[in-house]
Amino acid sequence: MINKITYILLLISSIGFTQTNCVSNMAGSYPCNDYDLMSHYNKNTLSTNDGSDIWGWTDSTTNKEYALMTFEDKICFLDVTDAMNPIYLGFVNTNAGVHYWRDVKVYNNTAYIVADQVGAHGVQVFDLERLRNVANPPENFAPDTVLTAGFGGSTIGSCHIL
Repeated sequence: MINKITYILLLISSIGFTQTNCVSNMAGSYPCNDYDLMSHYNKNTLSTNDGSDIWGWTDSTTNKEYALMTFEDKICFLDVTDAMNPIYLGFVNTNAGVHYWRDVKVYNNTAYIVADQVGAHGVQVFDLERLRNVANPPENFAPDTVLTAGFGGSTIGSCHIL
């Protein structure tokens, strides 16, 4: 999981912005706790729907840092290695209906994406190493697989990751 870089994208705005230092627990008009605000990114470039979860991944081969942001309709991947100039690499659309409760977690180099209360979404599995070679961002990615069968033959539909 990424460290301070995660906070770059927590403060998504529709306006341009430059670095703002955290002074007395404020970075400009935003609360902070010893983290500087490095940049803003236009949320509507990613999705016109609301966001739900943010996670991170550091590529152990390249040491690049990535932010993974879920929205009601998709998950977006951003290269945040250069904190002042994040790059929107692409997205994976939802596998079922649009809903606020979408989560992502990372294990090794794989993202596991779920949605709650949307029907037969299953678990979308995405190999994050694919982010190393994005030629024309933003790319509309397909998941590598979608897990729909659980233990004992049960069906994975809506679920939530803690």
